[in-house]
Amino acid sequence: MPEKSWKSLDTAVLYVEDDAETRNGVAEFLNLKISRVYVASNGQEGIECYKKYHPEIIITDIKMPVMNGLEMIKKIKAINNEVAFIIVTAYNESQFLLDTIEIGVNHFLLKPINEKKLINSIESCMKVFTLEQELNNITKLLSEYKKAIDSSSIVCKFDSKGIINYANDLFYHISGSKPEKVIGQPYLKTISRATHTAKIKTIISESSKNNIWSGEIQGKTVGGDFYYLNMTVIPIRNARYKIDEFMSIGNDITELIEKREELISQLFNDRLTGLPNRRKLLEDVEKTKNPILIIINIDSFQEINDFYGNEIGDFLIQEMGMRLKNVLPSEDYKLYKMPADEYAVLFDKDICRDEFEQMIQVLMKLFREEISEKDFIYHGIVAHITIAIGIAIGSEIDPTKNTGGKWHNLALNADMALKKAKRLQKNYIIFNESMQISKEYEYNISWAKKLKDSIRGNNIVPYFQPILNNHTNKIEKYECLVRMIDVDGKVHPPLLFLDMAKKSKLYHDITKIMISKSISRFHDKIYDFSINLSVDDILDEETNDFIMKKLKENYRTVSRLVFEILESEGIENYTQVKSFIDEIKQYQCKIAIDDFGTGYSNFSHILQLNVDYIKIDASLTRYIHQDKNSQIITQTIVDFTKKLGIKTIAEFVHSKEVFDKVCELGIDYSQGYYFGEPKSTLLN
Repeated sequence: MPEKSWKSLDTAVLYVEDDAETRNGVAEFLNLKISRVYVASNGQEGIECYKKYHPEIIITDIKMPVMNGLEMIKKIKAINNEVAFIIVTAYNESQFLLDTIEIGVNHFLLKPINEKKLINSIESCMKVFTLEQELNNITKLLSEYKKAIDSSSIVCKFDSKGIINYANDLFYHISGSKPEKVIGQPYLKTISRATHTAKIKTIISESSKNNIWSGEIQGKTVGGDFYYLNMTVIPIRNARYKIDEFMSIGNDITELIEKREELISQLFNDRLTGLPNRRKLLEDVEKTKNPILIIINIDSFQEINDFYGNEIGDFLIQEMGMRLKNVLPSEDYKLYKMPADEYAVLFDKDICRDEFEQMIQVLMKLFREEISEKDFIYHGIVAHITIAIGIAIGSEIDPTKNTGGKWHNLALNADMALKKAKRLQKNYIIFNESMQISKEYEYNISWAKKLKDSIRGNNIVPYFQPILNNHTNKIEKYECLVRMIDVDGKVHPPLLFLDMAKKSKLYHDITKIMISKSISRFHDKIYDFSINLSVDDILDEETNDFIMKKLKENYRTVSRLVFEILESEGIENYTQVKSFIDEIKQYQCKIAIDDFGTGYSNFSHILQLNVDYIKIDASLTRYIHQDKNSQIITQTIVDFTKKLGIKTIAEFVHSKEVFDKVCELGIDYSQGYYFGEPKSTLLN
């Protein structure tokens, strides 16, 4: 049974996870937030627990013994299709994502579990429950009104041609009309201020045949305001069963209709921008014949939001929506706000390939001019925005093969194209069959093989970027940056293979290679040299032992070695990280916090970890010569570190203007393409 205590979220949650440590940890966290929490260790236990306690929300892993999470979801949905499901898994595979979409999972989260994202997903499910319940209640209430015939309601009579011969006071009140403007006039024309010949014929025909007609009518007052009536029309027959006239009895349901429209708007519109949301897009796309879907993503939005704050982040989201709406060539292009920092444009037209490519080029030009080339300015703060775009065409999909809807795969294809555009750093990519999931697998397998071959063939190598002393104007240091050389001799930057290295468990091997080769390269040099080190490297026992062994073997050389720890990773395990730093400092090594300004930007990192250098991130230095906000924040960092005796290094110094501003602010060192790009050799 759940713990009885005050909780912030009043709902019942079932958490299904086979790993005991993870299950206990997450359950402990959920018990702090949720009023009723139940746990199970596999899918079969999950079903039994659901039958006993009937939770509204179920959080589950996928791969589990006895019964996996997907099978459990199918069986519970067969019992109650209203239950909300949140998948939490370590498997970031497209097939799993497709399966979860097909069976109707509400949210999909990757391990390790981010507590904030988990609570946001639970709150999102609860909000949908509330809105749907309110909508159902309103719908039921409207249904009751349709059956009601109340003598005090709005009443009028009209003949077989629809000409009014009687109306009560409430009829005059709601329509704003006077008797002389109503009696002798067509029924629907009087109510809605428009002629509906076909509608009145339908009402007369159906009420004559079935002895009743019921429906909603939108009216318009003399003053031009809209109102809604729930009308019931019945024929009045004489003694010979012949229809003499018709009586209309109605109720004013304007408030209910407006409330219903408001609830529907909340379900189908984004709160911040007012634009239709993803739910509305998926509904609209099924009504199209020849859809073209464009998904637009703001590059590095999370960094911008973390750096400037939520207020400016919300402004950018709203301003971006307005600019996109203004720049679209016609109303044929429908704009939607997708989750997080994404937008979608839906276009329905049968066009040839040449016309399509011309249309895309026009759109890309408009997007570039209105978004990438125009600053976003909020109270003097300037933000520069770039976007990545994925495009999918309905004509390349066979609608008969989609089980989840005619255009079920269109959004998935556009999203796949977007991810590829971001990975390849392209402005946009149009989906084609080569990007299918099987091709993604082939891509991953190919890169994993390239990486393994490069490690075996001794082709993981350091490249060296110079670091200038701003006071002496001399190169005094180098950063050692990893590169991979494939069998064709092509040099690849880490952006293309480090994620693959982590997934294939080769990351720590690369760290060891970089440490060995960098120490060897600077063995007989006078320069200081730095190597990037992740928190995972520090916490990995085998890698940690390797580092200490290398320091002991090269104690003279490593007195010039600087380990750069990424601030953007979030340094949480201070005890182990601090222990590592204390140990390497016995060999006179130094510590730098890399990318300072991208993550938590926590000055306590500096105080607790005894660092020697702060490397100021490119997000601050890129436009520091013209961005006042960046200058103020950087000056604060410089002033703080100077008092502690810590040196500062500016990254991404790419021009003389940036270098001059960096020197003016008192930063000690500069690094960037203005002085030299990473190369396999040192400068003369």
